[in-house]
Amino acid sequence: MPAQTLSVAILSGKGGVGKSNVTLNLALSLQQSGASVLVLDGDLGLANVDVLMGFTPDGTIWDVLQGRTTIDRVLHTDPASGLHVLPAASGTGQQAQLDTKSCQLLLKTLRPLAEKHDFVLLDLGAGLSETVRLLARSAAVQLVVTTPEPTAITDAYALLKVLSKAHHLNHFQVAINNIVDPEEVSLTRTRLLGAARKFLQVEARLIGTIRHDPLLQEAVYKRTPLLHLFPESPAATDIASIAKKLKSLRRKMIAEGTISPCLSLRTRKPAAAAPADQAAASPGTTPAQTRPVQKASPARAAATEKAPKGSASPKKSSR
Repeated sequence: MPAQTLSVAILSGKGGVGKSNVTLNLALSLQQSGASVLVLDGDLGLANVDVLMGFTPDGTIWDVLQGRTTIDRVLHTDPASGLHVLPAASGTGQQAQLDTKSCQLLLKTLRPLAEKHDFVLLDLGAGLSETVRLLARSAAVQLVVTTPEPTAITDAYALLKVLSKAHHLNHFQVAINNIVDPEEVSLTRTRLLGAARKFLQVEARLIGTIRHDPLLQEAVYKRTPLLHLFPESPAATDIASIAKKLKSLRRKMIAEGTISPCLSLRTRKPAAAAPADQAAASPGTTPAQTRPVQKASPARAAATEKAPKGSASPKKSSR
């Protein structure tokens, strides 16, 4: 019988792009559609999923690893949806970074619970720490959240580069958050997805976009998930659309038998690199937009180009 649990590592190159909100509301949307979902707060030193949900955890996954309690006692069940959440600690540095051996222990501890669910979403810390890279490698799908801001695009490109070169991950899903102007979608597609395909030979597919929504910030202040408080809001609607695509992806991978063992640090072999002249740019990319840039990464050079008239100025991102 092929594997049934789809594990999704949700990542970002930098903080402040709304990754935790996307993770939580994506999980709720999947749960409300009939799937069983487990969320692991994988930001082991700066956890905040419990804050966004408005509950105080009785313990954390770190307490489980230290033998002070059991997963059943730490596991939180959202009374409104049935969503399962494993919280992490915040404000302590000891467990913020895990080496390979500690990561293996964490994944081994989580696996029996994870395999009881249709989806496991790992809300990982921002950036390129060893813990982030190892946990990202353990998932079947890597979903990168970014915004149209130049710094977010540059850091997302750096994340794709490290994960592809050092860990041989070459297929990513990308969600663009906090969209104000529709033109930002095509610009981000060119500057991130197109550059990744051309210069890294990495396939990064746009799984969805999420509109800027002031109601999201209100939900954060009220410590209530957006899908509970404003289920018909623009951002909630967009996240529900991404959830549908994830469900379709899971069905496809089950049918093809391509879902890898749940939460396993597999050894990945390097993918055969395509010749540079065969690397295709993303749809709509012009030669001028994909021309190699000297002495700077393609994403950094593209992200710092002057935006066309009509594009929105940089905005403050939601948490």
